[in-house]
Amino acid sequence: MVQAFEVTSQIVGVYSANPAVDETVRWLLELGLPPLPVAPYHDPAMGVAYQIKGTEKLDLPLPKFNGKNPSFLTSSGVPIAIRHLLYQARMPNEEVIKAWFKHPRTGVATMGGWRNIVWVDVDAKRFGSVEDCQRATEAWIERYGLHDTYIERTHRGGYHIALRVAELAETNFTAFRFDPAVLKAANVKPLGQDGWVGEVIKTGVPIVLAPTRGEAGRYRVLNRTMPMRVESLDQLGLLPRQASIDSEQGSDHKPDHKLDHKLDQSQVSAGQNPMAAQETIEGWEPIVTGRTVFLHKLLCQEVRELMRSCHSAQTGERSDILVRIAREALGWQHWMRLQGFGSPYPDADTFVFRIGQIMQLEQERIQRILDSKSQGGPIRNSMPSLWYHRSDSGCLRKLRQAV
Repeated sequence: MVQAFEVTSQIVGVYSANPAVDETVRWLLELGLPPLPVAPYHDPAMGVAYQIKGTEKLDLPLPKFNGKNPSFLTSSGVPIAIRHLLYQARMPNEEVIKAWFKHPRTGVATMGGWRNIVWVDVDAKRFGSVEDCQRATEAWIERYGLHDTYIERTHRGGYHIALRVAELAETNFTAFRFDPAVLKAANVKPLGQDGWVGEVIKTGVPIVLAPTRGEAGRYRVLNRTMPMRVESLDQLGLLPRQASIDSEQGSDHKPDHKLDHKLDQSQVSAGQNPMAAQETIEGWEPIVTGRTVFLHKLLCQEVRELMRSCHSAQTGERSDILVRIAREALGWQHWMRLQGFGSPYPDADTFVFRIGQIMQLEQERIQRILDSKSQGGPIRNSMPSLWYHRSDSGCLRKLRQAV
């Protein structure tokens, strides 16, 4: 069933010099969704203005403009980040929209959660190939009759599918896996042991749309139409990710609730109440707000040293080095989630993949490390090295220093 939307914005004039971008901007306005700009990817090697502040100290600069975070190009081509969470509760006005999209290379995005619309983001890198991703996604679309909703391909061969969920609050998971029957029909198996194939983009998170040019190519519309109305995502074979870092399997550590009064969750958790944030920090995906905990600030000195030298690691050493880095990064993420503080930024999987790519490791090899066992249990259930000799109180002090 397709739910029609009323037009809530008056469309006047031309918004973008790029006709394809202008079409998407107009389509979003017709749906009553905020069009947001996206500047093209800029290599962090171009200078500190293109790097997330602080990451250059690790000799691993992360891109401030990664082709996904809300930002725009000025008429002279200079990228500028925007405070996108302002538009989770209100629409940008016509003057602002025209200023954002003045440069023809500026792409387009919107915010998840508006009008109960979520965006199912199927990630091609969670499969052995782009073809496997395509077969699995098409099998899911076919099984649940989703041909008549908005569908697009991402720049790396994944998918974005827009759905209007009747009860958005009941969508209480982000990372998802496909119903096993879908994967069986497609004869496809995701790379990870937990079945993770993508994320549901909801309130507070931007979603890049076609025809934006990403680092690997353009996003492409397959079916531009009104998002289909559905009752819930679990009725469509989207299930919470299995064996997540939140799982207590393989770990007997329990959260110390006595710590709760020392550090309020809102100080470190991104996305719990985005409109209450007083500032934004623009960076790697997704954009986060408030007093954000950057993962690299939590890592121990040994791991920092390994990261500084990982470019020159010998072939036989690279996996061992990445295991050590992954154990520390996943350990901090695990500890934070056990304490109820949410996740650091970027999430540990994204962080480890980035470092593995810098070390020129294959994607499948990086995924095997993330799914491996270490010190008698799943590496995802590791604890940070600081916890073993300073316990929760030491980790808490480190966390407070990081924000």
